[in-house]
Formats: sequence, structure tokens, C-alpha cells
Amino acid sequence: MNRIRTPEEEQAYRQKQQAETRQLNEALKGRWDQVLLGLIPGLDLAVERGHQHHITCPFHGGANDFRIFQDFADTGGAICSCGKWQDGWALLMHARRCGFGEAKKMLVEALGGRFDASNLPVRYVKVKDPEEIARKDAFNKKIVSQIWGEALPLSDERSFPVRRWFFNRQLHEVRGPLTAVRCHPALDYFTERKVVHTGPAMVCMMTDVNGRTCGLHRTWITDDGHKANVESVRRLTSSISTHPIEGSAVKFDTDRHPVLMVGEGIESSLAARAIAGFPTWSAINQNQMTKLVIPDYVEAVIVWADRDQNDVGQSAAFELVSRLRKAGKRAVCVIPPFSIPAGEKTVDWNDVLRSIGLEEARKLPAVLQVLEPLRASLN
Repeated sequence: MNRIRTPEEEQAYRQKQQAETRQLNEALKGRWDQVLLGLIPGLDLAVERGHQHHITCPFHGGANDFRIFQDFADTGGAICSCGKWQDGWALLMHARRCGFGEAKKMLVEALGGRFDASNLPVRYVKVKDPEEIARKDAFNKKIVSQIWGEALPLSDERSFPVRRWFFNRQLHEVRGPLTAVRCHPALDYFTERKVVHTGPAMVCMMTDVNGRTCGLHRTWITDDGHKANVESVRRLTSSISTHPIEGSAVKFDTDRHPVLMVGEGIESSLAARAIAGFPTWSAINQNQMTKLVIPDYVEAVIVWADRDQNDVGQSAAFELVSRLRKAGKRAVCVIPPFSIPAGEKTVDWNDVLRSIGLEEARKLPAVLQVLEPLRASLN
């Protein structure tokens, strides 16, 4: 029978455990990509392809759903439609369906029974060559400039596929000009550096808080405005070292208005824009939403969240709201008041619009309780 520890012994035990955990974290920083490969089957492909590529999820099997974070070696974080894991601890516990204590035991064993990385092979870290970085930046800038230059304003008659895409998504009220959105009439789609498809694409420019171009978000569609038959319909261009995509957004409106609305995807954000009428940005995805940089002139932010089965969309929205409130801004989150349909993973504000129409969406209590006090405060 185990003896019950005294309060002093319990405190000493907890301090020892905390010290060991801190030591483990120090040892694992920069090594998560090495250690987790031996503990989580199927993770090797994600590490091999890097943070800009999605793979089939090793957990729920969803095609092109899973990817690691850019700082995966330092944090062990990853994201998927089935979850978001801020660090390697959370990812390991999810993958092995275990608690913190068991995860800690596995990590110590992976380090050879130690709390440091001295037993791991010496890691060769290639120092980034400034000239190589400059060459990659020049190439990526050229690609962004070329795609954007070939894309057409939505007012051009040849941009019918994007206008039809909006119509098919029942975004009937899309006020222009949307200068951050264009239609490319014939954009190449690459798989393993080979062109496997060429067709229309909606191209959206992502800019940072200073208005600098950080990259492009592309959605491949058909001539009649439906999803193209490609592996991953939506893709971001490679980032530029001096203009990181993190913190940027697709800005449908650039007015210096005290109120800013933020949504996740393009279509969901445009739906929110039609419902409420305030200047709107799209963060593109959950990870981007948590890192979004809001201008100083904005006083109040409305975050139109997605409702996800795994709470990833809601969590990202709440994280942004919490950060903005700490910075002294008014911030509130609006979540679709509908349940997720059977067989679906999420419901967003475009789904709300498609379900009940624009006028009924404007009358929803969840919408009115946010917009009425805000509009009253502006008068």
C-alpha cells in the first residue's frame, strides 16, 4: 500500500515533475520532428512535405486535411479538419489516446531514458544562404506577380466563372469593386511539379497590415462556377521571407472604419459582409485567424466563426477575440446558430445564407444581439 505524501512531499514532487517537464521541453525544442516520427505512425509524410502541403490525415483519413505548422520542429504543432494541436504534447496525446503522464514517459523513452537530447544523433542544420533566400523570394514574387497580372477584374466579362461561383453559393449580394479578388481564365494546377489541370480560378490577394502583398489564395473552379476536379481545390502560394503570410488577410474592404468584420473562408466572409454591411476581411483559415493583425484605427471587431465538429473554428475565433480584448479593442464572436448537418464537418455563414436567405439571416437573434448595440453606439 502506497504511503500518502505529506503536503511538503507533495509540493516537492510537483516541483520535480515541473522541472522535468521544463527540461524535456528544452530538449525537444528543434527536435520534435525527429522524436515524433517514431511515436506517431503516418507523420513522416507530413514532415517530408513541409508546412505548406496537406496530406491525408493519419488520424481520421481525410484527404488533404492534415498539415504541420511552420515551426513544427520547435513546437510539434499541427492542424487538420479533425483538430488543432498547438504543440507536440497535444499531438502525441491525441495520436496515442493517452494522458500527459503516459506521453511524458514515451518522450523520455524516445530520448533514451533521459531528459535531454544528448542521445539523439547530432543534427546537421543547414545555415540559410542569403543568396538562396533572395533567389527563392525573387521566384515567388515573380509567380505572384505573373498570376495576379494575368487575372482579370470581376467586372470583366471573362470573369464569369467567379461570378457564377458566387451565384452558385447564393452570394447574391456581393458589392464591388472587390479589388482583392480576380478571375484567372486558365491557371495551371501542379502536382509533383507537373501540370495536371488548367482551368479558371478565383485568385485573392493577401496583404499585411501595411498593405504589402504577401501571397495569393487560389480556388480552382469550372467554367460554370463549381469546384474543379483537382486534388486540393484551394491553395496558397509560397510565402516570401520579407512578407510573411502570417498575419495577413484577403481584404474585401480597405475603408478606415472603426468596425471591422473578420471571417474564415472567402465565401463565409462574403456572406457575413452581405448580412451586416461593415468592412470585411477573410483570414482564409483557422491558423491565419489566430495570427491576424488588426489596424490601430479599428475600435471594434466582429469575428464570424465557423461551427466545426471539433471546435477548431470556434477556438480560433475565441483566441482572436481574447487577444483583441487584451489589446483594448471591443471584440465579439458570432457563431452560426445551426447544428452541423449529418455527414458534414462544419457549418459556416455561407451555409446559413444558403439555408434561409439573406433577409432571414439578418433577423437571426445571434446576429441582432451583436449588430444592434454596435450600430447604436456608432450613431
